[in-house]
Amino acid sequence: MIKIAVVGDTEVGKSSLVSRFVNRNKKPDTDHTVGVDVTVTTIHVHNTIYHVKFFDLSGMYGYDSLYDQYLQNAESIVVVYDVTSYKTFVRAKKYVDKIVTMHGVEYPILLVGNKMDQVARRRVDMSKALGYVKGKANTFYIETSAEHGGNTTDCLKMLVSEASRNRKCTKTSFLEEEKPSGCGIV
Repeated sequence: MIKIAVVGDTEVGKSSLVSRFVNRNKKPDTDHTVGVDVTVTTIHVHNTIYHVKFFDLSGMYGYDSLYDQYLQNAESIVVVYDVTSYKTFVRAKKYVDKIVTMHGVEYPILLVGNKMDQVARRRVDMSKALGYVKGKANTFYIETSAEHGGNTTDCLKMLVSEASRNRKCTKTSFLEEEKPSGCGIV
């Protein structure tokens, strides 16, 4: 089981993005997350099926204390910001820096600029985000639209692919139980 924490400010579209990951091409219908929402799905990447558990962490004030616990146990982290809000980008960079401090560059971090469909309201240029991740090892960037589904499947596949590369495990068949290493690849 690959454990992925999804963090970012409130209203950036974290839950909608997770809903797109899990429900593939179905328009998300989500409410504000209170605490943590846990969702499990499977995905095919490079002819392998991966089990993925998402920990969608609330962006509401007062839930920051939950972050440390879930970030510590995550094997990959998605940091989401809203491309129409510069302050969410600033906070997203703080999340990335905190994660790097906790994990070093051991696990992949995917910085996601969500709401790319809102071109007229954009406040964060893609070049700014790309410039930020350029010097960070094992940190990647992609823009998505959870509302319309743009890049959400690519985003998930990229994240799972990078997370699985960091795992020291072997593939198993569809019939075998999960390996003791916790690999989650079947």
